[in-house]
Amino acid sequence: PSLYKAVQIGQRLLYAAGSFEEANPSIVKRMAATIALSSEANAALFVTALNAVSARDVAVRLGSMPLTTIAYLHRLQQSGPLTAGVINRDVWGQVVADVPVRVEERV
Repeated sequence: PSLYKAVQIGQRLLYAAGSFEEANPSIVKRMAATIALSSEANAALFVTALNAVSARDVAVRLGSMPLTTIAYLHRLQQSGPLTAGVINRDVWGQVVADVPVRVEERV
């Protein structure tokens, strides 16, 4: 499959299963391999919106990072689930709160 298809599969898997740990491991591995083989990314972040109503509500970021960062995250993950805040801070170089924030438009 193409990179686009692999990302769509990831979105569907995460939306349906709730986490990649709960999804079919062989499908997750094939999706990850396809992303790696069809792009320069060695990291993918899939985040389901709090009010998600479909797989299209799963946001995706692809990136490339040093192996040392991947090893660091793997060690962190051994002690518990990684939050989007930890990943954003340590991988994407952004500071994002671990709690969801709702932004409302004012007219």
